[in-house]
Amino acid sequence: MTSWIATSTGAVCLAAAAVVVVQSDMSSASFFVASAACTAFLAVATALLGRAGRAAFRRLVAYHGWLCRKHGEGSLKDMMWALALGGLGRLLPWQTYQALLPPVPLVDLDFAVDAFLDTMAGIVEPDVLAELVAAAEEFKCGVGPELHAELERRVADDPLYLSRPEQGALRHRTSLLTMNYYGYLEHCFPKTTACRRTALTIGLLMALQDAIETGRLGPIMVGPVPLCNEQHERMFGTARIPKPDIDELRHVPRSPNVIVVVAGVAFEVAVLSRDGRRPSVDDLEALLVELRERAAASTTPPTYAAVASLTALPRREWAAAREDLCSDPHNASVLSAIESAAFVVVITDDAPANVSERSHVALAGSSSAPLWFDKSLEMIAFGDGATVYNCEHACSDGLVLADFQELLAVAEFGAPSFLRDALEASGGFAPTARMLDFCVSDGQWKRTLGKAEDALAALRTDLDIRHMSFTDFGSDTIKALGGSTDSLIQVAIQLAYLRDSMGWTGFTVEAVTKRFFRGGRVGSVYSVTRAMTDLVHATH
Repeated sequence: MTSWIATSTGAVCLAAAAVVVVQSDMSSASFFVASAACTAFLAVATALLGRAGRAAFRRLVAYHGWLCRKHGEGSLKDMMWALALGGLGRLLPWQTYQALLPPVPLVDLDFAVDAFLDTMAGIVEPDVLAELVAAAEEFKCGVGPELHAELERRVADDPLYLSRPEQGALRHRTSLLTMNYYGYLEHCFPKTTACRRTALTIGLLMALQDAIETGRLGPIMVGPVPLCNEQHERMFGTARIPKPDIDELRHVPRSPNVIVVVAGVAFEVAVLSRDGRRPSVDDLEALLVELRERAAASTTPPTYAAVASLTALPRREWAAAREDLCSDPHNASVLSAIESAAFVVVITDDAPANVSERSHVALAGSSSAPLWFDKSLEMIAFGDGATVYNCEHACSDGLVLADFQELLAVAEFGAPSFLRDALEASGGFAPTARMLDFCVSDGQWKRTLGKAEDALAALRTDLDIRHMSFTDFGSDTIKALGGSTDSLIQVAIQLAYLRDSMGWTGFTVEAVTKRFFRGGRVGSVYSVTRAMTDLVHATH
């Protein structure tokens, strides 16, 4: 009864405020007072009457009218919605708002066809466009409705059917080397030893895993809209398992171990106790120094790098090799330790001279920094203390790593943050480590691993990365002119393509986030408009 009263009262407040705004000449100040009152009420409903707050949030987050507005446009209804949603989104716990986000919607068939024709109008000649319009009409009157009805049936059976693009990525049978993504954070912190900074980063990452798993990490917001953060959970303790036809993602919640690779020798390091205690940064640093000494003193040739090269093979080949590995109980145990670890850390004495060289290692690894391409998150720590990251793309998108790097940077600078507080509160648990080694000494395995290492070396040689830093002006200048950084880059790509192709324009890849919806990922739209083609032709 109480929840019904609260929900009804909230709806009345919102409706009354909307009517007053629309039907009167309310000033901006009065409008914001009315909106703030609605937000305050809903916040109280969320805090005191959880069910009412969740019901209000579900209704608010289901509104998508703002997505149809042009850039810079908006209505009073949108503004009231944004204020109310922003207040609720910041109050609801992680697990609560995640479950309330709506699934990716299925767009109307006519809308999709019209959007396609609008895009094609920017790059094709009038006679070709006329043919496309005729074909589109035939599609809408023919097989189109049948195909759309099939999609509707699938969405009805599984509301999250359109929210699983990783299923397509898991079907790719080629090497992951060029499918994974990497992150590079310029080394702008005070110089320190590689072991010290690696220990600090491990501590921060474990604190971040704990915040995600326990729901203490607040929602990532774009303005008032909370984004789906399911990918954040998969960044830790996840591995892509090779299969003959379609791979699978295997996730271990709250994994207590990390893999540390030093001089090609792999160690499983326990960094989380059963009662939730984590080692201090000093204890982690001392252990890393010890692992360096143990790796240097080891008389057994390390096998980790050779077996890791198998993960760069085409997926069917790696699936067959992994099955052979698992036939040996010892090798199966080592594989399980790697795949279930929270993340992998590779420490190398190398210090690439520039960003391009570091980016190459981040994406492809090197002889001194082997990568296990199936892991959701890997960090390479160079001899000068700089770090780069490699991530498996089916697990997450690049923006998730960007979120991580921003949180880590804030904490590492020493600025107040929940990660910094968690790091300073750690201690009371001594990390332990055990060496991991595969039994692959027979002749057949040596031949298999030799071929895999040769194939990986060829892929590294074929990979060419050139990093350019543009320093003439930055995003502040672009925004002051009423534009966006992304739009400027799109113009530059179109202009370069126009000059290189002797007068042709084409599609450019535009990243589009669907994280406003539950399970949403970053997709790609291959778009170009008539306005864009007119601009680049005039510039050319």
